[in-house]
Amino acid sequence: MGTSASGKGSGSSSPLVPPWADTDGKGPGEPPQQNRFSAFRRDLGRFVSSGNSDHLKSSMKNFAAKSSGGAATASRRLSSVTAVGGNLVGLIGDLQSGGDGTSISGVDLSSCVGEQLDIAVEKIVEALTPDNGDADKIKAALEEALYSVLEGETTFDPSSLSPSDIVSLLTRYLAESIFCWIVSESDKAFQKTDDPARAIQAEKDLRELIFVTVEDKVGEQTDANLVTMSASQISSLEKEIVREVFGTWEGYD
Repeated sequence: MGTSASGKGSGSSSPLVPPWADTDGKGPGEPPQQNRFSAFRRDLGRFVSSGNSDHLKSSMKNFAAKSSGGAATASRRLSSVTAVGGNLVGLIGDLQSGGDGTSISGVDLSSCVGEQLDIAVEKIVEALTPDNGDADKIKAALEEALYSVLEGETTFDPSSLSPSDIVSLLTRYLAESIFCWIVSESDKAFQKTDDPARAIQAEKDLRELIFVTVEDKVGEQTDANLVTMSASQISSLEKEIVREVFGTWEGYD
């Protein structure tokens, strides 16, 4: 998802946890702070225009602490994302063991094995992407993760994915989902420069910061073969990773 796809973003009064993400039935969360996106968008815009990494860190701190409502709320907000992450790993594990993916996705995806890579990825993404307000973000993240980990392959062979590949798949998916969410809330921040190259570099730097933070927390939390875990266990693991990622950003000076 490039900066050209960034939109106006949510309003300050929009719920911290929208209905489709309220998987635990706890509702929309606490009343959001007034102008909760202002400091995040201001500092991100300053980073885009200047390239000063201090502004990038400040924007992430403000997004984590104010825009998202804090680490615990951010984890709830991404419940749909983490559920799909669990299903993604569960699907790979099922196909590796000779299953057809129906128990995970509701669709027989056995034809993906040995299929041309782009066709297989399209089928997997379509089967796993939910019909809700996060659909576009989840679709983009699934595609980014699958193509990144399977780079250089011409056909889809789940058996070729090692345990470390599965960790990389989950890491890339979760990081890209967070990136897509943050960009979608950035409003006009990426328009704070007239230099297209500067905007592109700012996007790369934001994506890299998110990925490095997620990768670090995944490494701290993951010491088992993910395909031996259930989809719900992986989803719970992802939620804890999100909490730790946003907690790290809240702690920025």
